[in-house]
Amino acid sequence: MMSSKTMRRAVQCQIVLAVMVSLPAQVRAQQVQYVFDQRMPGAYEDVMKLTSMGVIPFRGPDGGNFSAAIAGELQALRIGTNPVFNIRTEESGAAPGKSRALADANYVRSAGGRLGVKGIVWGTIVSATVGSQKYVGAAQSCSNNTCQTVPVDCVKYEGSYTVTPTIYSVETGKIVYTRQLKKDSVTDVCGGQVQKTSLGDIFSGWIGKKKEQQALTTDSILTAMRLDAAKAIVAEISPHSMKVKVGFKAKFPEFDKPTQATLSDAVAQLKSGRADKACGIFESLGNGVNTPQLNLLFNLGACYEVNGNTKVALQLYQTYDSKMTKVDPMINDALKRLGAIK
Repeated sequence: MMSSKTMRRAVQCQIVLAVMVSLPAQVRAQQVQYVFDQRMPGAYEDVMKLTSMGVIPFRGPDGGNFSAAIAGELQALRIGTNPVFNIRTEESGAAPGKSRALADANYVRSAGGRLGVKGIVWGTIVSATVGSQKYVGAAQSCSNNTCQTVPVDCVKYEGSYTVTPTIYSVETGKIVYTRQLKKDSVTDVCGGQVQKTSLGDIFSGWIGKKKEQQALTTDSILTAMRLDAAKAIVAEISPHSMKVKVGFKAKFPEFDKPTQATLSDAVAQLKSGRADKACGIFESLGNGVNTPQLNLLFNLGACYEVNGNTKVALQLYQTYDSKMTKVDPMINDALKRLGAIK
């Protein structure tokens, strides 16, 4: 039979265990998680302000072909169903060489005036080469359950594509984006079939589909590298979206009962997927960074994050964090999500 002291210890352990087990559920009950597609800005936000852009022929080898490729990628860029840019091209007239007296800035402003656009995409193809080398490879040939290694004719294609794209503001003549991008490729073809290639995104549909496979040539490799480079540039400057899970506080002990009921309605709107209505209620009861009620202050930050204004969201989150003395996993998650802490 246990002594009274032992029994007290056993009861205490049970109480502590019960609290530990119920804690995650309690934490979950204090928040509502809202999942949405958050728009992330591109690496160069100033480019997004140039809603109409003209693409003029690039200098250097393959310049005209690359201009057409990047114009197509820019034209296809969408946010939802809406095009990001209105793209215009100028087929006639070669771009000036480096030795031309007319300054680049003046030239692009003149081109922008002719095309009626806010930005000009222009640049130089530094190199666009594809070499090929024949060699004898090996393959397995099987017949009647017997396999043997046989020689097979192979070709190794090695390509190099270097481009320096530049985007100018027509209004100021200033550069808003520039970089040098290099794409190298190695593709092995044996017996007319692609064995391996570094251009996976372009040729991935060819590998393993022997009957549908197209013949590779130096021109097709060059086309693939050109498209790969154009896609990489557009991906760098364009915004994208990602799934984000944002937590909202669900309890508001600092308010009176009628106001708590109103805030509970806002939480119900969140659960139904209507962050717009919920945030309208939160904002009507708050006062920005001067909101004294901490849970409401946190939710105001979450509302700005959902609406895409991460700068103000971070200010509100940091104000909340500065007033907190206890550990709050929700604010830690929010600050990590916005890059304020690692």
